[in-house]
Amino acid sequence: MWTTEQQYHGNKGLPQVLDELKVPLLQANPHGCQTENWVLDATKWWQKTGTAKWSIAASYAENSPVLFVNAGSSKKGSNNEIPLAQSETLPSSLTLIRVDEINVQKFIYYEKVKLVGWFQYNGMGYGLDITDPVIESEYHTKDDGYYAIGESLLCISLSKPINKTNGDGLDYRYKLIAAVMPKPEEGA
Repeated sequence: MWTTEQQYHGNKGLPQVLDELKVPLLQANPHGCQTENWVLDATKWWQKTGTAKWSIAASYAENSPVLFVNAGSSKKGSNNEIPLAQSETLPSSLTLIRVDEINVQKFIYYEKVKLVGWFQYNGMGYGLDITDPVIESEYHTKDDGYYAIGESLLCISLSKPINKTNGDGLDYRYKLIAAVMPKPEEGA
């Protein structure tokens, strides 16, 4: 994770989803299946070079039969767990998918706000924790319940290894919704 100061790119504010950025990198720093990890050059600013249209981003959406691998479900999710040993065989930890609809479930879990995105992908149901800061901010103060968002692009990532202490004691990676990009309305 980088600091907020490292994210700033001149006077253009913090990067947003679909921003095109030039980011100074020092070296690759993969961790298991997280082959996309890089060490950033904190001495240089990021530069915004443009903003991608949703339709262009959608053309990069993948269409694999399943998200990574379906190997298990947590108590509050569906098809969201991958045993660590199995996850380490994956070639990457990020994917971009397109879904017809996503339903955001907001509820309190262990005295914290929890957001889970429920959607269908290639005939399979998924319930994944949402870590998108824009969605977290928007739904944080809403009443508990389900909120429908229409067609969207979802950036799905895999978490760092987490030990499942209340289950089988094994280490898992969890599928997360890192970004939700709703399709803009026609003419917008």
